Amino acid sequence: MKNNKTMRDVAEIAQVSKTTVSRYINGHTEKMSDKTQRKIEKTIDKIGYRVNSHAQSLAQRRTFLVGMVVADMTNMFSSLLFNGADEIANNQNYQIILMTSSNSVDREKQQINKLLDMRVDGLILQPIKKDAMHYNYIKSSGTPTVIVDRSITSSTWPEILTDNYKYSHIMTEYIYRKGYHKIVVVSEQIDNNNARISRIKAVQDVARKQNIDFDIIEMHNNMTDSDVYNLLIEKTNLLQEKVALYVIKGDLLLKIVKILIAFDISFPDKIGIAAFDDWIISELINPPITTIRQDAKKMGQVAVSNLIDMIEHDTNPPKKISISSELIIQRSL
Repeated sequence: MKNNKTMRDVAEIAQVSKTTVSRYINGHTEKMSDKTQRKIEKTIDKIGYRVNSHAQSLAQRRTFLVGMVVADMTNMFSSLLFNGADEIANNQNYQIILMTSSNSVDREKQQINKLLDMRVDGLILQPIKKDAMHYNYIKSSGTPTVIVDRSITSSTWPEILTDNYKYSHIMTEYIYRKGYHKIVVVSEQIDNNNARISRIKAVQDVARKQNIDFDIIEMHNNMTDSDVYNLLIEKTNLLQEKVALYVIKGDLLLKIVKILIAFDISFPDKIGIAAFDDWIISELINPPITTIRQDAKKMGQVAVSNLIDMIEHDTNPPKKISISSELIIQRSL
């Protein structure tokens, strides 16, 4: 049966004013006694009153919806990012609508426009393009927005990021100290991805400073395992040099490890391997992989916390907020 209990019913049974019930429901309990709060809570539970979220949003001119667009829904980073954001949003009575751009510029714009049509209160975006001009249509909508993971040039929005250059520099210096004479970076297509560009720039800078060789394997969707193996053989001089592979994207790590195992290339005996990773699964590989571990969950928490402050209090968070990462040393180098 449909529950037709109203806020007025709650007020009458709890013997408080309707205004007091409204304040409790909307979280304005600063001047409300614990006794009154418990009385209202028990009454709501007893009669099964449910907040009419549509009416509430109309009254407050908000939808209590936050749109989140990630580049790749299958990536573990995206799952952890959403998990952290949803945890905070739920506690603040917001609902996140998660969408993926599937690394397509056209699809990204379609998904964002769908969210804007739904009148979300704010957006969290993992952008594909690195030029803020590409996202002027969001700015024109006036929708509060937070950028995560990938910096965009001349952004007017806060960005929640890993310091990709700093931590990639730390990893490359560590690889050098382990005695490797050459570093081969393994990356998906670099394109306009500022995170990948920063990670590779750090490797180049360390290699130049320490006078060690540097090369890149840029992975493409049509490459077979044999193609990758042949590139590895070519860039390691038939595995005769002391070379370290540095995989700069977490979900690429498993693919590379699978190829090494399939072609009987043991690590760290024949080749070293390290990664910029978000997965604990890297610790389950034998031997475990040395990684830079990003805190994607915290990134999501900080992103949505700042976004809700922007929505509710019209705040201006810092333009760049850096989330700490960690070098996890294992036996793969």
